[in-house]
Amino acid sequence: ETDTAPRPAAVYRLYSADETLLYVGSSFDPDRRLGDHQRKAWGHLIARRTVEWHPDRDVADATEGRAIETERPQYNNVGTPEYAARRRAEAAATPGKWRVAYDANELRHRVAHQLQRFGYSWDRASAEGMILERAYKEQSGAFPNGVTYPSIEQITEKLSRL
Repeated sequence: ETDTAPRPAAVYRLYSADETLLYVGSSFDPDRRLGDHQRKAWGHLIARRTVEWHPDRDVADATEGRAIETERPQYNNVGTPEYAARRRAEAAATPGKWRVAYDANELRHRVAHQLQRFGYSWDRASAEGMILERAYKEQSGAFPNGVTYPSIEQITEKLSRL
Protein backbone atom coordinates (compact mmCIF):
# COMPACT_ATOMS: atom_id res chain seq x y z
CA GLU A 1 0.00 0.00 0.00
CA THR A 2 1.36 3.42 -0.93
CA ASP A 3 0.81 6.75 0.74
CA THR A 4 0.17 9.56 -1.74
CA ALA A 5 -1.07 12.10 0.80
CA PRO A 6 0.72 15.46 0.74
CA ARG A 7 3.61 15.68 3.17
CA PRO A 8 3.97 18.77 5.38
CA ALA A 9 6.98 20.93 4.61
CA ALA A 10 8.57 23.79 6.53
CA VAL A 11 9.81 27.24 5.65
CA TYR A 12 12.62 28.24 7.97
CA ARG A 13 14.46 31.48 8.54
CA LEU A 14 17.95 31.75 10.02
CA TYR A 15 18.96 34.88 11.91
CA SER A 16 22.19 36.24 13.34
CA ALA A 17 22.54 37.49 16.93
CA ASP A 18 21.75 41.03 15.76
CA GLU A 19 18.56 39.74 14.03
CA THR A 20 19.93 40.03 10.49
CA LEU A 21 18.04 37.58 8.26
CA LEU A 22 20.74 35.26 6.97
CA TYR A 23 18.80 32.66 5.00
CA VAL A 24 15.31 31.47 4.08
CA GLY A 25 14.78 27.86 3.04
CA SER A 26 12.19 25.12 2.76
CA SER A 27 12.56 21.50 3.77
CA PHE A 28 10.76 18.43 4.99
CA ASP A 29 13.43 18.23 7.69
CA PRO A 30 14.46 21.70 8.91
CA ASP A 31 16.62 20.23 11.70
CA ARG A 32 18.83 18.42 9.16
CA ARG A 33 19.01 21.54 6.98
CA LEU A 34 20.07 23.63 9.97
CA GLY A 35 23.04 21.29 10.40
CA ASP A 36 23.86 21.69 6.69
CA HIS A 37 23.84 25.48 7.01
CA GLN A 38 25.92 25.43 10.20
CA ARG A 39 28.72 23.78 8.20
CA LYS A 40 28.81 26.63 5.66
CA ALA A 41 31.31 29.48 5.87
CA TRP A 42 28.64 31.74 7.39
CA GLY A 43 27.15 29.03 9.64
CA HIS A 44 28.82 30.38 12.77
CA LEU A 45 26.62 33.50 12.44
CA ILE A 46 23.38 31.54 13.01
CA ALA A 47 21.92 32.44 16.40
CA ARG A 48 18.19 31.80 15.92
CA ARG A 49 15.82 29.92 13.67
CA THR A 50 12.09 30.18 13.03
CA VAL A 51 10.05 27.40 11.42
CA GLU A 52 6.59 27.59 9.90
CA TRP A 53 4.88 24.45 8.60
CA HIS A 54 2.82 24.25 5.41
CA PRO A 55 0.55 21.48 4.13
CA ASP A 56 2.87 20.41 1.30
CA ARG A 57 6.11 21.15 -0.54
CA ASP A 58 4.47 23.25 -3.25
CA VAL A 59 3.04 25.70 -0.71
CA ALA A 60 6.32 25.80 1.20
CA ASP A 61 8.34 26.42 -1.97
CA ALA A 62 6.04 29.27 -3.03
CA THR A 63 6.25 30.81 0.44
CA GLU A 64 10.03 30.48 0.43
CA GLY A 65 10.28 32.17 -2.99
CA ARG A 66 8.15 35.13 -1.91
CA ALA A 67 10.16 35.49 1.31
CA ILE A 68 13.50 35.49 -0.52
CA GLU A 69 12.25 38.09 -2.97
CA THR A 70 10.72 40.41 -0.39
CA GLU A 71 12.85 39.87 2.73
CA ARG A 72 16.23 39.73 0.93
CA PRO A 73 18.17 37.33 3.20
CA GLN A 74 21.91 37.90 3.19
CA TYR A 75 23.03 34.44 2.02
CA ASN A 76 20.29 33.35 -0.39
CA ASN A 77 21.32 33.54 -4.02
CA VAL A 78 18.67 31.57 -5.88
CA GLY A 79 15.41 33.47 -6.05
CA THR A 80 16.89 36.95 -5.89
CA PRO A 81 16.48 39.41 -8.77
CA GLU A 82 20.28 39.57 -9.14
CA TYR A 83 20.50 35.80 -9.49
CA ALA A 84 17.73 35.80 -12.09
CA ALA A 85 19.50 38.56 -14.04
CA ARG A 86 22.81 36.63 -13.96
CA ARG A 87 21.07 33.47 -15.14
CA ARG A 88 19.36 35.34 -18.00
CA ALA A 89 22.71 36.84 -19.06
CA GLU A 90 24.43 33.44 -18.91
CA ALA A 91 21.59 31.85 -20.86
CA ALA A 92 21.87 34.50 -23.57
CA ALA A 93 25.63 33.92 -23.82
CA THR A 94 25.40 30.10 -24.01
CA PRO A 95 21.84 29.26 -25.12
CA GLY A 96 22.39 25.55 -25.79
CA LYS A 97 23.90 24.79 -22.40
CA TRP A 98 21.30 26.72 -20.42
CA ARG A 99 18.40 25.27 -22.41
CA VAL A 100 19.66 21.77 -21.62
CA ALA A 101 20.15 22.69 -17.94
CA TYR A 102 16.62 24.08 -17.75
CA ASP A 103 15.11 21.05 -19.50
CA ALA A 104 17.10 18.67 -17.27
CA ASN A 105 15.89 20.44 -14.14
CA GLU A 106 12.30 20.31 -15.36
CA LEU A 107 12.70 16.59 -16.06
CA ARG A 108 14.08 16.04 -12.57
CA HIS A 109 11.08 17.69 -10.93
CA ARG A 110 8.50 16.01 -13.16
CA VAL A 111 10.03 12.60 -12.47
CA ALA A 112 10.27 13.22 -8.72
CA HIS A 113 6.64 14.34 -8.47
CA GLN A 114 5.45 11.41 -10.58
CA LEU A 115 7.42 8.92 -8.47
CA GLN A 116 5.89 10.44 -5.34
CA ARG A 117 2.45 9.80 -6.83
CA PHE A 118 3.49 6.15 -7.23
CA GLY A 119 4.37 5.98 -3.54
CA TYR A 120 8.08 6.72 -3.49
CA SER A 121 9.30 8.75 -0.50
CA TRP A 122 10.25 12.33 -1.34
CA ASP A 123 13.94 11.60 -0.70
CA ARG A 124 13.95 8.55 -2.99
CA ALA A 125 11.93 10.32 -5.70
CA SER A 126 14.18 13.37 -5.53
CA ALA A 127 17.36 11.27 -5.75
CA GLU A 128 15.99 9.33 -8.74
CA GLY A 129 15.14 12.64 -10.40
CA MET A 130 18.68 13.90 -9.76
CA ILE A 131 20.12 10.79 -11.41
CA LEU A 132 18.02 11.44 -14.52
CA GLU A 133 18.90 15.15 -14.54
CA ARG A 134 22.59 14.34 -14.46
CA ALA A 135 22.28 11.67 -17.16
CA TYR A 136 20.29 14.02 -19.41
CA LYS A 137 22.97 16.70 -19.09
CA GLU A 138 25.82 14.24 -19.66
CA GLN A 139 24.22 12.78 -22.77
CA SER A 140 23.42 16.20 -24.26
CA GLY A 141 27.04 17.10 -24.98
CA ALA A 142 26.31 20.66 -23.83
CA PHE A 143 28.71 20.37 -20.87
CA PRO A 144 32.14 19.61 -22.37
CA ASN A 145 33.84 20.36 -19.04
CA GLY A 146 31.60 17.93 -17.18
CA VAL A 147 28.39 18.15 -15.20
CA THR A 148 28.79 19.71 -11.76
CA TYR A 149 25.16 19.84 -10.62
CA PRO A 150 23.67 17.73 -9.26
CA SER A 151 26.91 16.35 -7.91
CA ILE A 152 27.50 12.65 -7.39
CA GLU A 153 28.00 13.46 -3.69
CA GLN A 154 24.57 15.06 -3.44
CA ILE A 155 22.89 12.09 -5.08
CA THR A 156 24.83 9.57 -3.00
CA GLU A 157 24.04 11.45 0.21
CA LYS A 158 20.32 11.47 -0.59
CA LEU A 159 20.34 7.76 -1.39
CA SER A 160 22.32 6.90 1.76
CA ARG A 161 19.59 8.41 3.93
CA LEU A 162 17.03 5.92 2.62
